[in-house]
Amino acid sequence: MPSLAALTDSEDVGLVVTQPDRPKGRSGRPAPPKIKEFALSIGLDVIQPDSSEALKEGLESHGPFEVGVVVAYGRLLSPEVLVLPSRGMLNVHFSLLPRWRGAAPVGRALMQGDTMTGVTIIQLDEGLDTGPVLTAQALDIDPDDDLGALTERLANMGARLLIDSLPKYLKGSLRAVEQSDDGMTYAAKITSEDRALNVDTTPEVILAA
Repeated sequence: MPSLAALTDSEDVGLVVTQPDRPKGRSGRPAPPKIKEFALSIGLDVIQPDSSEALKEGLESHGPFEVGVVVAYGRLLSPEVLVLPSRGMLNVHFSLLPRWRGAAPVGRALMQGDTMTGVTIIQLDEGLDTGPVLTAQALDIDPDDDLGALTERLANMGARLLIDSLPKYLKGSLRAVEQSDDGMTYAAKITSEDRALNVDTTPEVILAA
């Protein structure tokens, strides 16, 4: 949400892509993602593709575009989608890559007891968070951080970093550097088994779950 809000203040946002509405609460009625509600409230077009082919068709139907920005989309983009923008796809990732590539970088950093994390902006390629790095910024993890609080701080940091780096990238003054695999860790999706409370574990792991 913070990245989209910041982009709408400084760039021409032509389309917002988010996940389909999902059942929520006891009623099980489909509820829209918050990003959809915000985008529609400020008059932006929104699509919610349920497959890679639907995503490709949806992007193509809105005409050519210069760059795509991905934040916590939760789905790998196909090679056919990656080549659609003339200047590529950028990803705002909530870790200091290559540490915590994958679906749950914030939760895994907390569960592992990391004292520092951050935001990395990369050019997306066909791998899982393996693309070249445009810029990164570190953030200390406070002892009382939980998943919600840390995610919010990272989201706000990511928005600021994106707004600062995107114009430089488009002007060609910010060059991507190939990402190293040294120190790489994988942030697997947090499952219900991870959320089970173990009284013998550490407070940091409990906060993350």
